[in-house]
Amino acid sequence: MKNIILPILLMAALPSILFAQNEDLINKKMPVMRLATNYVVRNLNGEQVCNIAKGDVVSIAGAAPDGQRVQIQVMSGPCAGITNGFVYVNYLRPVVKTVDKFTEVALVETDGLSLRKEPSVEDGTYQCSLPAGKKLNIIGEKQKHNRWVEVEIEDPPKGCPKTGWVAASYLKPDLNIKALPQIKDQSGTEARNVKDCTECDQGEVSGGKKSVTKETAVVASEINQFVQKSPEQAAGIVNPFTSFAAELQRTKKCPNPKQSDYKCNRGLVQMPVDRNAGFCGTHHYTPGRPPGTDAYAAPHTACSLIGLAQEWKKTACPNDNAGCRIAWGDISHPTKAIFNGHREHTRGECIDIRPFNKGSFRDGGRTVGSGDYDRATTAAFLKMAKKMGADIRFSDRKLMNENKDLHIAWGGAAHNNHMHVCFEANNSKVQQACKNLTVDPKVCSEIQ
Repeated sequence: MKNIILPILLMAALPSILFAQNEDLINKKMPVMRLATNYVVRNLNGEQVCNIAKGDVVSIAGAAPDGQRVQIQVMSGPCAGITNGFVYVNYLRPVVKTVDKFTEVALVETDGLSLRKEPSVEDGTYQCSLPAGKKLNIIGEKQKHNRWVEVEIEDPPKGCPKTGWVAASYLKPDLNIKALPQIKDQSGTEARNVKDCTECDQGEVSGGKKSVTKETAVVASEINQFVQKSPEQAAGIVNPFTSFAAELQRTKKCPNPKQSDYKCNRGLVQMPVDRNAGFCGTHHYTPGRPPGTDAYAAPHTACSLIGLAQEWKKTACPNDNAGCRIAWGDISHPTKAIFNGHREHTRGECIDIRPFNKGSFRDGGRTVGSGDYDRATTAAFLKMAKKMGADIRFSDRKLMNENKDLHIAWGGAAHNNHMHVCFEANNSKVQQACKNLTVDPKVCSEIQ
C-alpha cells in the first residue's frame, strides 16, 4: 500500500476559527510549527503542562535562556490555548502557507544528504545528494518509526529530481532561535531552568564510586517496582513507562528546589556507571565531563539495556576480558537535548556501541574494516538486541546482506565504527523486555 501522506495541517475537520487563527499568525510572520513527534510540554521549572500529539500546531513566542527550547502557544489539539509550555526546538517543523494550504518545511542539516526513490537504504534507491541548508517541503512520511519523510524540492540541484525520500534525523527546523525574545520569569529575572538541576546532578556524578553506588541502588529499586506493573498500568506522561520515570525523577531533586515537585534530568535516569566501569560488566568508553553526564537513558531504555547486557554476559560473553565485552558510549545528556554534536541522542532512547573485536578485550576504536573486527560476534549481539525490540543503524554492508531479517539501517561513514542501537517506548518487544526483567546479582552485581 502506498505510504500514507501526511494530512494537511488544520484540515477541514478542525473548526474554521482555528484555521483562521493559524492563517493570521502566519500572515503576521510569527513562527508557526508542528510537532514532529508526541511530546510532553513542561514549563521552565520542569512541571508538566500538557501532552501534545504529533502534528499539533504551535506558534513560537520566545526562547528559553538555555538557547535550546522555545516557548509555544498551542493552536490545535486537546492542548489548544496553552501558552506557558516549552519545547526543544529540534522536535519542531516549521509550516508555511502556500496558496490554500499549509506545508511543512525543513532545512538539510548535513552536507551530502542522500535523496532516495523509496524510504530505504537498499541498493538502487539513491538518486542524488543534497547540500546543507537546502530548503525542503515535507509532503509525506513513512509511518513506521517516523524515520523517513517524502520531500519536494523547489529548486533541485543539478541531477536531482523534484521529489524523493530523505532520513528525517538529518533535517532541522528553519528557525533562528537567537533572534527570538528571551523569556523571563514573573520576577523579571531569567527564568529558573535546568541549569539549577545541572549543578546538583553533576555534583552527584562527579562524586566518584560512592555516588554511583547510591544511584545504582536507586535504579535497582525502581526497576524491581516497575517490572511488577503492566505497560498499561505504567502509562502516563511520556510513554508506557512513565511511572518508572516519575519514581526515578523523585530521587534526583535539587537541594533547594523552587517547588517541592521540581524534577531534574528531563525524565531520564543515569545508567549505573563509575567512569569506565559500566553496568553488568560493560565498558563505558566515553565517560563524559563530569564522568557519567553522557549516560542518561529513558526509563524503558534503561531497563532494556540492563536486560540486554545481562543476557549477553550470561549466555555469550561471561569473561570481561574477552573481545565480546560490550563497550558503549553516548546515550543522552541530563539537561541538554543536543550534545557532542548528536541529533539522535536527544530523548535517552539510543546508545552507541562499538563493534566487537577478536581475541581479548581492547579499549580502542575500530571500524568494520579493521583487522581485529569480529563480524560474527557483532551479528550475534545484534540478533539478541533485535529480539528485545532494538532498532539498529550500522554501516557493515556484508553483515546487513547476511542478516536481512534484522532490518539494519545503513548509517553512512559515521556509523562504520559503532552501532546505533535504539529502544523506543512504543515498541511492544521493548515493553515486554522491561516487564519481564529480573536482575541477576551474579551477573549484574553493580545493580544491587
